[in-house]
Amino acid sequence: MVGLVGLCGLVGTLVAPSATAQTPGLPDPNDIVTGVVRQVCDLAWIDGVCELFGYPEPQYQTNTDPSPANPLALRVGVLHNHSGYSDGDPDMRPSDYFTAGRTGHNTADAGGDTGIKIDYMISSEHSENEKIPITTAEVCLGAAPLECLNLDQPDHYRKWTETLQQAVAGTEMTGMDYTGFTAMRGFEYTNDIWNHLGVYFSRNVVNAKIDGSYLLPNLFWNWIREPAERGGGSDALVVFNHPGGVPNLTPFGDGALLGPILQLLFQGNWNNYRYVPDVDDRVAGMEITGGDDLSWFTRAVTNGWHIGPIAPEDEHQREWSTSSDGKTLMLTRGRSPRDYYWALQNSRTIAVGNDLVSGTPGQPAVVPSIQYWADGASVNAPGASPLGSRLVGNGVRTLNLDASGLIPGSKAVLVRAGGPPIALGTVGPGGTITATQLVAAPTTGEGWWFAVICGPDSTSCGTDEKYDAVTAPIWLRRP
Repeated sequence: MVGLVGLCGLVGTLVAPSATAQTPGLPDPNDIVTGVVRQVCDLAWIDGVCELFGYPEPQYQTNTDPSPANPLALRVGVLHNHSGYSDGDPDMRPSDYFTAGRTGHNTADAGGDTGIKIDYMISSEHSENEKIPITTAEVCLGAAPLECLNLDQPDHYRKWTETLQQAVAGTEMTGMDYTGFTAMRGFEYTNDIWNHLGVYFSRNVVNAKIDGSYLLPNLFWNWIREPAERGGGSDALVVFNHPGGVPNLTPFGDGALLGPILQLLFQGNWNNYRYVPDVDDRVAGMEITGGDDLSWFTRAVTNGWHIGPIAPEDEHQREWSTSSDGKTLMLTRGRSPRDYYWALQNSRTIAVGNDLVSGTPGQPAVVPSIQYWADGASVNAPGASPLGSRLVGNGVRTLNLDASGLIPGSKAVLVRAGGPPIALGTVGPGGTITATQLVAAPTTGEGWWFAVICGPDSTSCGTDEKYDAVTAPIWLRRP
C-alpha cells in the first residue's frame, strides 16, 4: 500500500489542470495521468487521494418514484450497443448510436437504412477499453490496424466521462423537461469465464480483466457492495448478458475448443446464476434473445433473483436502433434518466423479439402494447400492481394480461414456479388478447408468474425457446 500511496503522491504533484498546455489534436497529459491514478484506485482505494480523481455523480440513482403523479406508459428502447470506444466500428462513438436512436436512421450491415425512432438507449462499451485509446474490433486484426490506434484522439483517453457528456447532448429536452429520446450511460463487464454483465447507471467503471474476478467471481459482487463514493458500484443496476455463454478467453480463445475445458474448471454463468441475496436489489435483468435464454431466465428466477427480461441489440457495426432486432419495453411514468432507473430497478421490463418489431426509417418504432399487472381494472387503476411487483398477502390475486399488436393465432401462457405453464388463450384476428388468472401465494417461500407470448407455430409455449415476448414476473409471498 505504501507503494501505491507513493505513486499517487508523485502523480498528484504532476497534475496541474490549468497549467498544462494541450497540443491541438493530441491528448491532454492530465487525462493520461488521471487515467493512471484511476486505475490504481480501482484496485485499491486510497483515502485522501482517490477522491480527487473520482468521477462526477451522474445523478441517475433514485430511491423513490421520480414521477409519481404521471400514469404508467410503455417506452421502447435499447440496452447494449458498441462503438469505436470498445470493439465496434472504429470510426464511431456513442454519440453516433444515440443519434441513430433519436433520429431513427442508421446504416444497415447489408446496406440501406433500417433505423427506427425509439424512446431511450443505454450504452454499454466494454470496460477493458475504457482507459486505453484502442479499438479492439475484429477489423483491427485485418487491413486497418492503424485505424484502431486512437493515440491522437483526446476523447479516447476519457471515454467514460465523454460517454456521459454525449448521452446528455443526445437527450431531447425542452428547458428542464425530458420531452423525447433519452440517452444514458452504462458499460459491459466482460468476464469471459463467468460471462458478461451489463452494468448501467453507475458513477464508476471497473475492468473485469484486471480485478481478479476471473478466479473469484465474488470480487464483482464486492464491487457492487462498495459505496459509489469510494469507487464502488452501489448505485449500479446489473443485467446478466447473453446467458448460457460458454467460457472463452477472448480475443485469443476458441470457444469450441477452449470453452468446454474452461467449463470443467469453472461452472460459468455466475455459478449457474446462484442467488446472492444481499445484491438482489442491484441485479435487475437478464438478456432474452433466443437460443436457450428462456430456460436460463426461468432458472435464475427459480434461484431467487428478482429480474426482468431484456432484449438487447449488441450491435458492433452501425445498424443501431434497427427494426431487425428485438427491443425492450420499459414501463415508466416519465422520460428522465431517473424514471428509467426506477423502472429497471423494479423490473418493469418486457423483452420483445424481432418478429414483433417493425417501422420505417425516421419514424417511431412499431411494437406491440403488452400490459401485465395484478388486480385493478387497468395497470393505472387504484390498487393495481404492475409487472415486477413483489406482493405480500394471504388472499387470492388476479393477474391480468392485455396486449395488442400481436400476430394473430399467437399463444399466451403464464410460466410459474413449481408447475407447468398455464394457458391464457390465443391471440385473436385483430392481434389482441385479454386474459386473467387467479393465483395465491404458496404456503412457504415465494411464488412467481410471468407471461410468455409465442408464435402461432409454437407447440410448447413457455417450455421451449420459440417465443416472441416475455414479461417480467409478478412475485407473491405470504406475510
